[in-house]
Amino acid sequence: MNDKDFERFMNKIDKTKSCWNWIGAIGLGYGRCKINNKFTTAHRAMFEHFNGDVGKLDVHHICKNKKCVNPSHLKAISRKDHRVLETNKKICPKGHIRKNNITSVGRCKTCDNDSSKNRYKLMKSGDWNVPKSTKTHCRHGHLWKTYGKINSQGNRECRECTNYSMRQRRIRMKNTSNP
Repeated sequence: MNDKDFERFMNKIDKTKSCWNWIGAIGLGYGRCKINNKFTTAHRAMFEHFNGDVGKLDVHHICKNKKCVNPSHLKAISRKDHRVLETNKKICPKGHIRKNNITSVGRCKTCDNDSSKNRYKLMKSGDWNVPKSTKTHCRHGHLWKTYGKINSQGNRECRECTNYSMRQRRIRMKNTSNP
């Protein structure tokens, strides 16, 4: 990372007593940035700036704060070790307690059951495996004749739902850019 990129990078950090929180772009909870015309996570860019290239190793947050880019809170570990640390967490990302609640592949059983229940509700309602062309309303109840459109990929899309999600996204972006 050159000096110009590093200066721009440091302007997107909110330093607290312990963690240095990333206040720039966020993706899946992690800070995102562009270094040398390549997108990467902010914590990885910071770690590699101070410690050199880590290759295929994962950069782990010791502080468990996904937005933290403090180099003293980051550690390079193997993908296998990282998975072990992630599956040993006491709480899943949705807030369920994970003790005796983990599937054989490390997922939360409560989340899996909720997903199965939702799938069952769809099947029971007759909305499962029904061709989209026969549906008269979107999944939020908006009439296709009034609000339906075909997007650039050729798929049906509800204008009202799209507008709502874009409004919510703009609000989130505004809130993250103005702390």
